[in-house]
Amino acid sequence: MLTAKSLETAIAEAGSAVRLLWTDAPRVWTRPVVPPEITGWREEQAAWRERVALIDLSHHMSDLFVSGKEATHFLSQYSATDFSEFAIGQAKSYIPVSEDGYLIGECIVLRTAANRYVLTGAPPIHRWLLYKSECGYYDIDMHFVDDSRRRSGPPELFRFRLQGPMAEALTRKVLGTALPELELLHSVSLPYADGEVRVLRQSKMGQPGYEFVGKWAVGERLREDLARLGRPMRLTEVGALAHAAGAVESGWMPVPVPAIYQSCLTGYRATLPAEAIREHKPIYGSFYSDRIEDYYVTPFEMGFGRVMALGRDFNGREAMLARRAQDTRRKVTLEIDAADAARVLGGPDSYLLNHGRFRIEKDGALVGLTMCTARIDPLKAVLSLSLVEGRHAAPGTELDLVWGFHPGPGTPAEADFGQQVLKARVRRSVFEAQPDMSEEAASLAEA
Repeated sequence: MLTAKSLETAIAEAGSAVRLLWTDAPRVWTRPVVPPEITGWREEQAAWRERVALIDLSHHMSDLFVSGKEATHFLSQYSATDFSEFAIGQAKSYIPVSEDGYLIGECIVLRTAANRYVLTGAPPIHRWLLYKSECGYYDIDMHFVDDSRRRSGPPELFRFRLQGPMAEALTRKVLGTALPELELLHSVSLPYADGEVRVLRQSKMGQPGYEFVGKWAVGERLREDLARLGRPMRLTEVGALAHAAGAVESGWMPVPVPAIYQSCLTGYRATLPAEAIREHKPIYGSFYSDRIEDYYVTPFEMGFGRVMALGRDFNGREAMLARRAQDTRRKVTLEIDAADAARVLGGPDSYLLNHGRFRIEKDGALVGLTMCTARIDPLKAVLSLSLVEGRHAAPGTELDLVWGFHPGPGTPAEADFGQQVLKARVRRSVFEAQPDMSEEAASLAEA
């Protein structure tokens, strides 16, 4: 059996991290197992606005289970997350920071008991924590479960989300009981079938929602019950394409380049399979730099400032705070001119999702980068979640988005390769607050 090439070996062979990660022929990233479309990406995008959508989150994320007397100490040591007020059943963003103050990534950490947590998200964060656990002496147990692309057999946990104005009504029906009062991102474990299910209250795309998490064996029964009881509400199951594009609506940047290419993390990169990183985090677009650091982001740029515990020590804290004065970019949404979008990116019926780093300019000068660009059919708009210099980040500001694919290493950063310029206007990072439940949705929910 061949051993997978490590990320460190692949970088050495390529000559640099940028040379390894760069591609001039990007592909749309899709989730494993979940079909790209089920009823059609446009109808699926409309479902979480108009009625209720079912999203299967069981396969594209990995899980890291952490338990033991020092679980809280260990996790807090390697994250800017505030652990001081962290209730059992609560979920928070886990925000690991590199030694030089950049963001390694972000995932969700759920506290399931006093000394037990589960972290769900991209595997580089989990593998970084596994590596750090071996660098010290911690009284903890860790169990890693990879995503369905790299794991044989089913996941240990199912994870379903109901999203939309009728999500609460369907949740009540499937559980057969009134829901307890839950704060946002708090959960409760309830008996279900021959097991139990954890119900987490959350909100995405400006709509209310609930996530169901439990042992895999319980998931199939729950899915059947959701389909049966959701039929009168016109429950729509969401495919991978519609779900991935929805990140732009919710203001969540899914694919920052992880800050893991420093010399001090050589040992960590030796534990990572190269293809896992290249698959999730390729670099492309009209912006090009030979320096991998130019693709990094900081927690402050990503909008995590209000949820971080800055008053205590954690890995990378001093460097992160030192960079704070240099963090001049702000997270915004760009709404691309409709005529320019149709001319360059395709008509309104064509699917669009792109994680490229495209230049954002003002009067020809670079003022920002795109992070994720998608067509949102219910809005009849193409939106780009972006980082823009603060002086140009006010809503209504007109900017230019330079669309095209730089050839990469060996070509000057400012080369002309046939780029197209699209007019764009700054909006808030979460594009639109959604309206209340429609009369049709209300009547279906009461049926």
